[in-house]
Amino acid sequence: MTIESKTMAVISTSHIPEDEAEELTEAIRQDAIHGAMQRADGWLLRTKRHISDLPAISHILGYLDAKGFDWVLFDKDADPCPELTIDGH
Repeated sequence: MTIESKTMAVISTSHIPEDEAEELTEAIRQDAIHGAMQRADGWLLRTKRHISDLPAISHILGYLDAKGFDWVLFDKDADPCPELTIDGH
């Protein structure tokens, strides 16, 4: 039996603008985004998706997907990633 493995990036929630964070939280709460989970300190998302209503998040997901990551954990205690900084986030 082979165990499937996936790669996960862990980055700061500071990369997500406040308005998008609120929309993401509500979308997850309504079960509108599959492959997403809210945690006490952030969110876990699959990178293989585009969320047109959330441009900063979609940019990050696309960037990480292109780098070979399957998942991203946005965590409030994680370090910011300089190459993902957009408009001060």
